[in-house]
Amino acid sequence: MNKWDRVHTAETSYPEVESYIRSVFYPIRWSSILYVSAKTGKNVLKVWMAINEASRQHRRRLTTGLLNFVLRDALAVHPPPVMKGRKRGKIYLAQQVSIQPPRMVVFCNKAEYFPDSYRLYLDFTLRTAFNFHYTPIKYVPRETHTPHLVYIYLCMHLSLIYVSIYL
Repeated sequence: MNKWDRVHTAETSYPEVESYIRSVFYPIRWSSILYVSAKTGKNVLKVWMAINEASRQHRRRLTTGLLNFVLRDALAVHPPPVMKGRKRGKIYLAQQVSIQPPRMVVFCNKAEYFPDSYRLYLDFTLRTAFNFHYTPIKYVPRETHTPHLVYIYLCMHLSLIYVSIYL
């Protein structure tokens, strides 16, 4: 947030401004807010540090095992709600398939069984666990009713990566 030198801090506090910004820019509520003044040079160095951190997070790759460990922990602490009578969403596996921005494929039984509030919970949990506060994360749900095929897909995908690296 630029021109912070023009804001009278006695009238407006940081938490008030931050809550307003997060409510207006709700789709990117996960992002960090920097209060800078180009005129006085206050916190300008923090902008460059944030750019470097965003670039590092944008190129970051997570291992499938670690990603699934955090995801299973989040599911155990707060399971998905019951939808349509007795149906509950199940997540079988998650895998990061690309970087810049990080994209996660989530294998589940039905994507519609996960309401937006639960998706936000999982997003917040992954961002907190892996410190993704400067970059967007894209989630791609893949519906499957045969969880054992997910593991076969994963093994095939990893073997193709292994072959392409060493040939």
